[in-house]
Amino acid sequence: MPLNISIIFPVYNASLFLKEAIDSVMHQKPQSWELLAVNDASTDNSLEILQAYQKRDKRIKPIDLKENKDQGHARNLAIRKAKGDYIVFLDAYDYFPEDAFAILDSYIDKKPRTEVFVWGFYLINHYIQKSLN
Repeated sequence: MPLNISIIFPVYNASLFLKEAIDSVMHQKPQSWELLAVNDASTDNSLEILQAYQKRDKRIKPIDLKENKDQGHARNLAIRKAKGDYIVFLDAYDYFPEDAFAILDSYIDKKPRTEVFVWGFYLINHYIQKSLN
């Protein structure tokens, strides 16, 4: 059975990083997912970027907050709207390796009753450099 994933994606003034993060989702296989992108009252063009991606792919679902509520509020709001069988978190400054969902799918096949999977991560300094320039 293919994975049905809801990706919870809080966004606040992250326009420099959104393309890489969203593209990393769009290239995943299996491709049964929704990206719940909560724009937490960004003052940059993050919302416009999310809306442009939504025009390309209806699985991308921007939610626009008019007042900044914080990352926890954004995550909880998206979780309540999620329709997937599994929930995955992605921050706007992060991205998934191209095989992330395939690996998750194989773990679920091996251990179908598992309720929580914890992923590792890498800190990549080019993000810091990108935001400083």
